[in-house]
Amino acid sequence: MTSTIFREFEEDDTYAPFLATDFDVQSHASHLVQGVIIAEHLNKLNLGLSRLEREIESQVGNHYEDLLSQATGVETLEDILNTMHTRIQTLLAGVERVRLRVVEPYQRVDKHTLVLGRLQASCELLRRVIRCLMLSQRLQQQLTTEPRDITKAAMSLSELDHLGRDMDLSGLEVLEKEQRLVRQARSDVEKQAAAMLDRGMELQNQTQVGTALQVFHNLGVLVTSVEKVLDSLITRLNKSVSLALDVHALMHISQDIRRVSVEKVLDSLITRLNKSVSLALDVHALMHISQDIRRGGPGKAVMPAPGQSVQFRASLWSNLEKLMDDIYHVCIQTSHLHKVLAKKRDPVSHVCFLDEVQRQGRGHLFTRVWRNVTRILSHEFAKAAQESTIIRQYLEVDYPKLIRLYGDLWRRLEGISAEMRLLDPVNLMFAAHDAPPARDEVDALIKTITSELNVSAVDEAL
Repeated sequence: MTSTIFREFEEDDTYAPFLATDFDVQSHASHLVQGVIIAEHLNKLNLGLSRLEREIESQVGNHYEDLLSQATGVETLEDILNTMHTRIQTLLAGVERVRLRVVEPYQRVDKHTLVLGRLQASCELLRRVIRCLMLSQRLQQQLTTEPRDITKAAMSLSELDHLGRDMDLSGLEVLEKEQRLVRQARSDVEKQAAAMLDRGMELQNQTQVGTALQVFHNLGVLVTSVEKVLDSLITRLNKSVSLALDVHALMHISQDIRRVSVEKVLDSLITRLNKSVSLALDVHALMHISQDIRRGGPGKAVMPAPGQSVQFRASLWSNLEKLMDDIYHVCIQTSHLHKVLAKKRDPVSHVCFLDEVQRQGRGHLFTRVWRNVTRILSHEFAKAAQESTIIRQYLEVDYPKLIRLYGDLWRRLEGISAEMRLLDPVNLMFAAHDAPPARDEVDALIKTITSELNVSAVDEAL
């Protein structure tokens, strides 16, 4: 029934505007005033209102019980809402009381936690300060007591460095003096270890080299120190090669040799003349003449004089022989360093020094040094042959002699490489004195021995 009334109202132009969602009272009233008879329109609206009232009365009469139940439900819902509102207020009051009871303890706990953290930091700082003072005193005793134990001093320095690594200890007055002493002691220990390493490398003393390497390991600069040693060997060899092929140095040596021989002849002549004509000739004049002869003409020639070619050639090959000896000594020192590194192990982690150096460095020590040797020789020989025609001529004429020198050097180095191949597994096996060799280390030694025997089987001399 209701839908029928609304459908009729929608079809009627008088009632349809009232059902629109965008109905505006003022605009509708203005429209009616302009074009519609007001009395008729009001009469029609009254009829529509009467019909709506009758429809509402009919709906209320037909659904009276439902309306009463809905009204009762609304009252019940209002009671429930009032109860919930009361409980919500009670809950909010309880939360406020809990907040008031929790905030103050929380603030106290937070403050005490902050104080506790600061106390712990202060205790840790004091503990490190006390430990630094003890280590500093021990370090002074280790460096002043004879003989000096720089290995233990290096361990003390390493622990001091570890104490100041995670916590800033700078600016503490109680440690300022000790920190200056520690810096000076570290510099002294590094210098002593470097000198001991150089001396041990020169004398082939494994004890000195091992002690120096242990010091550098305790200081945390093992890889850097080994790199410096290798760079020093390569630099020294580079200077030796440059000096051996320096044409000016060779000219100077040949001139010195000739000058010495001329001086001997002149001294002999002067002695004979002094004895035979001491009364007839002026001895001072003869000495002046001999000195003029010995001095020679001014300036230096790039090419040797005709009388100096023999001395120049002899000096060149003498320098090359000395150069081969220098190369051999560099390889010997590298091999010695390799042996000691293979024997030494970290006392805590038992990591081999050689493995640590090769892992953080640039590969095998001997391979690196030999590559630099070949690079330096190739560069310097090419440079000398390009800059000096006489050196290139002598090298071409006496090329078999150069090959012989190189062959002799290679035979001497072959013994080193063979010894290294055989002794490296042995050194690795017995590097740890308190532990027996592992199965892998024994297998490596057996493989090395088998390989050497297989190589010697095809050589009649072996």
